[in-house]
Amino acid sequence: MVLSETAPAAVLAPVAAAVAVPEAAAATGPSRGEPSAGLRDESNAAVRRPDRLAETGPAALAVLAALIDRLDAADPLPGPADAPGTVWLPDTNGRLDGAMMLRGSFPDADLTVIASQYGEDAHRRGRLVPDRVLAPDEHARLVDRAVDWADQDHELPEVLAEFGTPSVVYGDPAPERPKTLAYLGADRTAPVVTFHLDTGGVLLAARATDEFPAGWAVTPAGLDQYH
Repeated sequence: MVLSETAPAAVLAPVAAAVAVPEAAAATGPSRGEPSAGLRDESNAAVRRPDRLAETGPAALAVLAALIDRLDAADPLPGPADAPGTVWLPDTNGRLDGAMMLRGSFPDADLTVIASQYGEDAHRRGRLVPDRVLAPDEHARLVDRAVDWADQDHELPEVLAEFGTPSVVYGDPAPERPKTLAYLGADRTAPVVTFHLDTGGVLLAARATDEFPAGWAVTPAGLDQYH
């Protein structure tokens, strides 16, 4: 299955527009007078485009974690002084959930799968600057529908046509490149819905909640390479 060459430009435009990360982060993030503003912009840009980092593979993921750790150190979140250090979702394998089961499962898309999980953690800590925030009713409908919808094969234009502009695009926004589309609401405790796409814009999997196994789904195309 390959991305249709006749997909309307209007359908693909939201992904291309979402690449303007530093400008979006600067416009809606902290003021430039705050010490953490530059780190917030840098971490938002890096988590969206890990493919642009000088490092590759596991080294690139380590850079992402280090950037957000530096931001936490520069602008600590409220909490007990003796609380343990930050533990990011991609660094935990102790629970059987969709996030863990999708990491390392799709060779070409793995970098954006894991980057999206760092981004999800950053969102829950108020560190992520999304390009779009879904209204509560729209978010609730998406959470209810995403996993069942992803039981069948789909391509990038279908995801965009069905669910609209994503809140965050992780990876190269070019239609043929692997990427993860994330959809989130204003409530940082609510689920973040992600659609993981392979080279050619083929949908591999979707994750809506951490409920196992009902909270995530792998498409038939994704099952062909899932391991």
